[in-house]
Amino acid sequence: MFNFRYNLLAILQVFLSVVNSILLIRLFGVSYQTDSYLMAVAIIAALQLLQLMMVEQFMYFYHDLKVKSVKEAHNFYGTTITFGIIVGIVSFIVLWPGVTLIINLFAHDIDPVRFNMLKSILIILIVGLIFNPMNYVNQRLLNAEMKFSLPYILDSMYYIFISLSLVYILFSHNVNIIILAYANVVGLGIAFTLSFLLVRREGISIKPRKSHHLMKKFISNSFSMKLGYNIHNLLFTPVTNNILAFLPIGFASYFYYAQMIVIGISSFVMGPQYRVLLSNVSNFWSEKKLEDIKVLIKRYLKLFLPLFIVSLAITYFLIPWILNLISSGQLSKTDDYYIQMVFLGLAVWYIIVMAEGAFVSVGMASKNSKIFIFTNSIFIVVYFCTSVLLVKSLGIFAIPIAAIIGQSINFILYSSYTFKLLGIKIFGRKLK
Repeated sequence: MFNFRYNLLAILQVFLSVVNSILLIRLFGVSYQTDSYLMAVAIIAALQLLQLMMVEQFMYFYHDLKVKSVKEAHNFYGTTITFGIIVGIVSFIVLWPGVTLIINLFAHDIDPVRFNMLKSILIILIVGLIFNPMNYVNQRLLNAEMKFSLPYILDSMYYIFISLSLVYILFSHNVNIIILAYANVVGLGIAFTLSFLLVRREGISIKPRKSHHLMKKFISNSFSMKLGYNIHNLLFTPVTNNILAFLPIGFASYFYYAQMIVIGISSFVMGPQYRVLLSNVSNFWSEKKLEDIKVLIKRYLKLFLPLFIVSLAITYFLIPWILNLISSGQLSKTDDYYIQMVFLGLAVWYIIVMAEGAFVSVGMASKNSKIFIFTNSIFIVVYFCTSVLLVKSLGIFAIPIAAIIGQSINFILYSSYTFKLLGIKIFGRKLK
C-alpha cells in the first residue's frame, strides 16, 4: 500500500499548502477578510459535495462493468461525461443568483462587514462549480485504472494557483483577498481541461454519449449514498459556520487556520493512499475477495494511524513557535493560544475520522446507502445539539468537542457494520 512516489507528491502538495498558509497568515492575519474567505471556501466545499451526490458511485459501477466488459465500462464513462457537464452547468445557473440565500443558510446573522465580503467572494467561487463534477469523475476513472499519481497532480492545481496569487499579492502590495477567489476558479478550470487530456492519454475515448442502461441505477445509488454521507459532510458546514458567525470577528480564522494545519498533516501522512485503499477495496469487493479486504484494512490502520498521531503530537508543541516565526507580528499570543487549542481538539477528531475511513471504504463498496443515512444522521444531530448547548460556555471549543463525541459514535457503528459484512468476530462472536 505504501508507495514512495505517492508520498513525494504528498510532500509537494503539503509544501504548497504550507506556503499558502504562511502567506495567508502573513498577509491577512486574523481579520474580517480572512474570516470571510475561509468561510466561503468551506461553503463552496459543501456545495461541491451536493453536486457529487449525482456521481459519487462512478468508480464502483465502472469497476463492476469492467470486470464483465472493458468496452461497456468505457461506454458508461461516455454517458457520465454528458451527465457530469450538465450537472456542473445547472449548478451554476441555479446557485449563482441565490448567493444571498446561501449565506443566510450557512452563516445566518453574520455581521454586515463579513456578509458583504463573503458575498463578493462566493459570487466568484460559484463559477468553479461548473468544473467540479467532471473533475471528480475523471479522477475516479484514473483511480479505477490504478493511476494514483495523476489525480493527485490534478488536485494540486488548486494549491498551485492559490500560491501564485498569494505571491502576486505579496510583491504587488495589492492586499485584496478577492484575488484568491479568482485563482481558485482558474485552478479548477485548468484541472478540468488537464483531466480529460490525462484520461485520453490512458487510451480511453472522450466521447459523450446520450444514454446507458445503468445510468438510472447509478444516479439513484449515487444520490442515496452521497445523501447519507452528506448528512455528515454537507450539514457540518452550515452548523459550524453559523456558530462561527455568532462568535466575534477572528474566531472563524482561528478554526480554519487550525483545520488547515490538521488537513496538511493528513495529506502529508496519507498522500493518495486512501484513494488507493478505496480503489482496491472496490476491486476486491467486485471480485468477492473478502480476505484481501481484511488485509488491506489491517495494513492501512497499522501503517498510517500511528504515523498520523505522532505527527499531530509533534505539531501541537511546535505551533506557537511556528506561528510566531511566520506571522511577523500579525498574530498575538492570544491568537496563538486559540489556534493551538482548536488544533488539539480537531486533531483528536481527525484521528477518529482517519481510523473510521478504513471501515467506510467497505460500506461504500457495498453500495448500502442506509448505513450512511442512519449513521451520519446520528452524527449531525449529536454535533448540532452538543455544539449549541456548549457554545455559550466553551465558545469556539464547543465545535471540536461536539465533533469528537459525534464521530466516536460513527466509528462504532461503521466498524460494527464492516465486521458484519466481512464476517469478523468480536469477542469471539460473529456479528449477525
